[in-house]
Amino acid sequence: MDLNSVVGKTVRITLVGVEVQDPFIRPRIGSGEPTLTMVTQVEAVDDIGLWIKVPDFPVFDNVERHEEKHVALVLLRYEYISSIVHFPDVEENPSKLNRIGFASDEPK
Repeated sequence: MDLNSVVGKTVRITLVGVEVQDPFIRPRIGSGEPTLTMVTQVEAVDDIGLWIKVPDFPVFDNVERHEEKHVALVLLRYEYISSIVHFPDVEENPSKLNRIGFASDEPK
């Protein structure tokens, strides 16, 4: 499979080296686990890793003295990616991108 085929798709990525990932990505409370699994959308693929979309990345505005949320692209370097899971036969639903790890009672 060509990795470029997952650009624009939702995937489940498992990362190693959790402690060196961006603080927004890694868990706020340490789990003691050596890996981190996350569901995300791949925006681009390049020579050093995958660019993933983070819709509500917090940025502190020093002038206005408040936190803002912005769409960001975060690079996950290949040496930290231990697996990528993609389901090509499952229809994409971007509205459910942020619903990670919780059971939902809503209809599918």
